[in-house]
Amino acid sequence: MKRAFFVVILVTIFTGNLWAQGKFEGKIVKKGIFQAEGFFKKQLPILSGGQEDIVIVKGSKLLQLSAATNLLVLLDFDNKCAYNILPQKKVVNKVPYPGGRHPNDLFQKTDEKKEIEGLICTKYVSKVDNKGVVAEAEYWIPDGVLDSQEKIDIYNYMFQGLDGFVMEGVAEMRSTIPLFKGKSLAVTNTVRVDRTPVADSIFDIPSGYKYVNDKEYQKIWKKYVAQLNKERAKMDKNTELFVPENVWDF
Repeated sequence: MKRAFFVVILVTIFTGNLWAQGKFEGKIVKKGIFQAEGFFKKQLPILSGGQEDIVIVKGSKLLQLSAATNLLVLLDFDNKCAYNILPQKKVVNKVPYPGGRHPNDLFQKTDEKKEIEGLICTKYVSKVDNKGVVAEAEYWIPDGVLDSQEKIDIYNYMFQGLDGFVMEGVAEMRSTIPLFKGKSLAVTNTVRVDRTPVADSIFDIPSGYKYVNDKEYQKIWKKYVAQLNKERAKMDKNTELFVPENVWDF
């Protein structure tokens, strides 16, 4: 939020209607594998076993969870806002949607489509070359799961220029700047799509969580990540990270 490349062109029937798949309800389970060298490896200890991410969708709500950071992001499309949630610290930061799209909207939508775990997806690409730092990405984003342009725009604003969550993708960064020399590679793949109906309660923030403003949240987040990095540095590098069965039990 304020805070990561596979191709088949499908027949015209899938390109004509963005919402052709119908409304989606359920859970998408993804796995990410990361590699890093030099400067980028120093920023966050890399666990080569990979991490699990989960996206849960129902109606006007979307909950996105990362096992790498234990961060939950809840999008409430009806009320046009998002919530950054740290279960381990029991804090919540509300982020209102001001309208429009993210100012750094760097991803270009292509005409290429393919099916991933039963969902038709569109390919997005991005390349930024900024004075010695090159970042390239190729992402596949599902059509119609965000079933209105307003939902797409809200997601785009909250997730730094993406028109939806990534089902499959590759992101690479390379730096030749002496003080920041290094490279990183992130690969994401969807391992399961579960269309089991979702209970409304999964989107309820538990009682006892403290709501904090942006400044307070950034301070808590910075200290939390520093401690998390120390803990990860001591773990076996082949460790896999999973989202708990009860997503609020991080």
